[in-house]
Amino acid sequence: MARPKVSAWSAAPRDHHPARQAGFEFETQHKARSVDRRNGRSLEQLQEPNRQVRRIARSLLDRQRRPRNMASARTKRSWKLVFVGQLSWLIARQGKKLWLCTGMPYGWLIPATELPDADPRRLREQLRAVFNRAKLGQAGGWAYFVLDIEYIEHLNAYSFHVHGIATSRIARRFRALRDRPKFRWPEGSIGAPRRPIQVKRINRGEGARVANYLPKTYFGCRVYRLERGQYIRTAKRVRIPEPRHSEMLLWLARWSIDDFVLPVNLYFGQGQLEVSSRG
Repeated sequence: MARPKVSAWSAAPRDHHPARQAGFEFETQHKARSVDRRNGRSLEQLQEPNRQVRRIARSLLDRQRRPRNMASARTKRSWKLVFVGQLSWLIARQGKKLWLCTGMPYGWLIPATELPDADPRRLREQLRAVFNRAKLGQAGGWAYFVLDIEYIEHLNAYSFHVHGIATSRIARRFRALRDRPKFRWPEGSIGAPRRPIQVKRINRGEGARVANYLPKTYFGCRVYRLERGQYIRTAKRVRIPEPRHSEMLLWLARWSIDDFVLPVNLYFGQGQLEVSSRG
């Protein structure tokens, strides 16, 4: 029998509801509705909107039904609510040391004009192939990775990358991926990150906060400052400027959260996330 996808998971017990977790604030329904209204109106204002654009705009403005895709902040919030709750519950049950893993593979910086052809499932399978070659899952333990996207305005490109929570043995093998071709950016590559692989220890009690960080309810524009002729990345993110923002919404409307996730030695069964026999 096929395992349930994230979009079909059931909620964790109320004690693990993200809104009840200390250390972070979970997005409110009111904010998600406001974002959908604003985005729907943005699409309506596009010059010469076609039938598809009008359909997506109407779905975002519909107060009664949520569209089942990644364009809607309400839908992403509902999926995130269940995902974060289940992952937080697993973390509480396991009680293991955890690590935040971030990877920026070479070839995942996609020009904005090529976004319509980008397929998150293909990127995810590229990553799965790298993990399999590195025998990540055979290290023991478990991990959950989620694709993330940032728009970089001065490059007019989208930086696709991945964040994940991992137990210690998998985190060590993930760190070793820096020596793999997929994470070795050629010298002088446009948009090359300083550290394509990053692994940071998650402090005890912060697992739920980091779980909340993995799936995004919105994808933003990373702010860079120009310093002595070089663009320096900052911690600030802002709304993607138009028309790129609307183009991103139209692209997101094609996908589900299931297309953005990659578990390692984990599956959903009996109403909760379970660790497989290899974990």
